[in-house]
Amino acid sequence: MESLPMILIDPEGEGIYYHENYPHSVLMEASLLFYGTRAEWREIESKTVYMRPKNNGSDEWKIADIGRFPKGWRLNLPRRWRPHAYAYCTPKPN
Repeated sequence: MESLPMILIDPEGEGIYYHENYPHSVLMEASLLFYGTRAEWREIESKTVYMRPKNNGSDEWKIADIGRFPKGWRLNLPRRWRPHAYAYCTPKPN
């Protein structure tokens, strides 16, 4: 895979995914997106999810179920299918 996307848009339109290596504060960037200002970052919820590209060769990504692996067992997926950590950010419910 040439380059990983730093930002993925939620297909349901409820939130946004920022890659774990995103160079800025994901809470402040999500606040800017949802509220138009970085000052509302406390109103953003974030959780870590693992994403991987869909197998159909498109540019779409999906949540990867990494599950629990037995001790010593390695996840040997092809590089293009390996899961990557993203912060999933959404506005806090009122």
